[in-house]
Amino acid sequence: MITEYIRAEGQMAIISQQLSKRFNMDKESVKPRLNQLESNDLLELSTLILDYDRPEPIYHWIDERVKSRTASHI
Repeated sequence: MITEYIRAEGQMAIISQQLSKRFNMDKESVKPRLNQLESNDLLELSTLILDYDRPEPIYHWIDERVKSRTASHI
């Protein structure tokens, strides 16, 4: 459990840095969205960042991922 948390925190730090650099945004501003994702989502997102030239599709992907996970737990 602690190892998973540390891994997810590290992944989130890297992804927020990637988003900040790629889209010239404050890395702290994306952390609330990233906090909603699981470790495997963060790993997948790390490769998707390279596919987009603006952050909106990434936000949409995150929202859809969270929505689908929430729907499957109902």
